[in-house]
Amino acid sequence: MVFFVFSNRILLGGATAVVMAGCTVLISQWHFGQNRLNMIAKQGMAVEFGGVIFLFLGGVLAAQYWALPLSLYLMAWLFLIMLLYFVPRQHPVNKQSVATEEHAVRQSSLSLKLVYLITTISMTTFFAAVVLLPILMHEQHYSEERIGLLLAFISLMAVTAAHFMPKVVRRFSEPKALSFAFIAYGFAYFFFSQMSTLTLVLGAISAGIGFGFSIPLLNHMTVELSEEAVRGRNLSYFTMAVFSGQVLTSFIDYMPGGASNVFINGLFFCAVVAMLLFIKSHHIGKSLAKS
Repeated sequence: MVFFVFSNRILLGGATAVVMAGCTVLISQWHFGQNRLNMIAKQGMAVEFGGVIFLFLGGVLAAQYWALPLSLYLMAWLFLIMLLYFVPRQHPVNKQSVATEEHAVRQSSLSLKLVYLITTISMTTFFAAVVLLPILMHEQHYSEERIGLLLAFISLMAVTAAHFMPKVVRRFSEPKALSFAFIAYGFAYFFFSQMSTLTLVLGAISAGIGFGFSIPLLNHMTVELSEEAVRGRNLSYFTMAVFSGQVLTSFIDYMPGGASNVFINGLFFCAVVAMLLFIKSHHIGKSLAKS
């Protein structure tokens, strides 16, 4: 039985990685510049909104019978039909010159390795809260229904934040938008450490903003920093960074001091990351002004 469970997880993880990277490659082939950022933001919104819908349906089905949530995987057949029907099969018009020009401009931005590192940190920060919240809320005698609603609300706030993320990037810059994300994460950790109904809601809003301002933007930056010939490979690395952040959250139980200590330490860590990104944004602005 254990063998089948782990085999299922491996297959599911591999399929998820292929879908994530493949969808972004398609977007990068058909959209460019600001339009590409808007589309990747919509992709992030779709990912999180899918989480809202499927978590809700999974909870409803689980209340009927423990195995019924597994039936949601049958939706893959519907998505396969949509893929064959809606995704164009012809290659887009070659805009390699545009992509090359964009890539030249991007040389003054964050490096790919730094993008991967920030992606891992962002996902670890986000999922640490998602993992700890049910445990803490259960200790405070919150019902499973309220715990599920709060987690769904976090995803809904991430959808909203991803919608506004391109406007924030246009108004400020990519590193500053990322620093805003970690400021929001810091506020989320502070609010979650207080564990009242009001602060839980405020923390959920902040955590959603942190995710919506970071992961879709980092996905876009990976595309923009990659030459067309290696874009698929680099997006695979980005997907690895995303899942690495989720894996690292498995070790938060070993941190001394309990969940409250994790939130306090996470608050200071987010503040440091936000400050470093602000400094990096300042240096990038100075280098662009000189050029």
